[in-house]
Amino acid sequence: TELCEFVQRAKFNRMGAFCYSAEEDTPAAEFDGQIEESVKQRRHEVIMAEQSVVNDKQAENQIGKVHTCLVEGYDRMNKCYFGRTKMDAPDIDGKIFFMSEDKHNAGDMVELKVYDRIDYDLLGEEI
Repeated sequence: TELCEFVQRAKFNRMGAFCYSAEEDTPAAEFDGQIEESVKQRRHEVIMAEQSVVNDKQAENQIGKVHTCLVEGYDRMNKCYFGRTKMDAPDIDGKIFFMSEDKHNAGDMVELKVYDRIDYDLLGEEI
């Protein structure tokens, strides 16, 4: 409960949590009172659910804002471009998806206004 309250107060922009796993030749791997895997998994689910609430609010706050986006590529299945803002780390954080009548290449910079979100990803329109 204390950790959940901290996550609610801290409002991390990005947060990940991982279950502890004993690593060979580490002192902690030999400690008595190791926690069962099911308890670890439940704790992980609870803390990430708390962070999900924070993420939802932060994503909602992005709607209407303009960001410079680094184009990473084109999604042929969804027929749109995708990229990242300066806030997003590659392969970890969400993306921003947008359609454009102009042809863009990976590495191009575009100005996008966020109009919606889907989970951790944003939807933008080129301006």
